[in-house]
Amino acid sequence: MRLAESIRALNSKILSADSATCALRKWCDDHRIGGDGPILAKKQPHVDIVQPGDEFLSALLPAPGEVIQHRRVTLSRSGIALSDCDLWWMPSRLDESMTAELDSTDIPFGIVVAPLNPTRHTLYEAVLPTGHTHILEHRALVISGVSPQWPIAAVRELYRRELIERPWRLNTATRSQPHNSSV
Repeated sequence: MRLAESIRALNSKILSADSATCALRKWCDDHRIGGDGPILAKKQPHVDIVQPGDEFLSALLPAPGEVIQHRRVTLSRSGIALSDCDLWWMPSRLDESMTAELDSTDIPFGIVVAPLNPTRHTLYEAVLPTGHTHILEHRALVISGVSPQWPIAAVRELYRRELIERPWRLNTATRSQPHNSSV
């Protein structure tokens, strides 16, 4: 599959999914990226937080005084970075246990909120110039699938080229073969 076709296929997979994390897991399974390990969300420091535009944040429909929290993570599988995400979420619209998980674990947002049967509403998508770390950008609202059906998060996701390029395959093949010291 050529590079442009791979990017289109990845973009289509993400756009058609209710959860970007589930789409990434399926993509990784189909393309043998990172073995069969879970997708983890490594929290990044809150330095240089990219604030979304007022229109993007207002799409969350916050009530006056309602808190919006930010979480910046890199999603990875078996040490292979897959995407970098900024997430603005509404703790008052989640169960307390979900908020605690988001604050204290490396579980991705999509997995934590899965009991709410969320859907994604893509607001923006772009294929990024080749030769850089990221190949796709998505901005989306995550909408609760249970009553009340309102936005629970706004996400900005930058998908990495490791999802379509295979420099890690050599490392995986080398690691999985036993070392033979007799020549």
